[in-house]
Amino acid sequence: AFPCREEHVSNGLIREVELYNSLRNQVDVIDVNVTEGGGYRFNAFASINKQKEGDGKSAILAALGSNKDLKQVVIVDGDVDIFDVQDIEWAITTRAQASLDMVIVPGALGSSLEPSHDLRGVTDKVGIDATKPMGELAFEFERAKIPRYENIDINRYFPNLK
Repeated sequence: AFPCREEHVSNGLIREVELYNSLRNQVDVIDVNVTEGGGYRFNAFASINKQKEGDGKSAILAALGSNKDLKQVVIVDGDVDIFDVQDIEWAITTRAQASLDMVIVPGALGSSLEPSHDLRGVTDKVGIDATKPMGELAFEFERAKIPRYENIDINRYFPNLK
């Protein structure tokens, strides 16, 4: 795990407030998570109530502009748990296409603490719009639901599974 200390956590809380406020000026934001894996500084996830096409990209631009240290952001719908990395991965895998849904900002001002930035102090930033499309296609991006899934006893079918 990333070697975070208590000041990283408190800085992360401040960054979350900054990010939330920046996003709410552009889109209907639900929640934000500046992640531990990014040192509570470099990576963030945000969920939004998408009102129109383009909200995901607007959220990316607002997020990346909220703090020079933020390097990567993923924007998802409200049905995705931004505190569960597997849920974020699911949203990226099922709802995003790199050629359509990634925003890359080359040569942006970044943190001097970020080890991959170049000697000029600039870095590339990226945002992923992992929101589902609006309109007629939206239903195709809903989660598959298995009827009575909660009643399935997996050990019945795989007794040696621990």
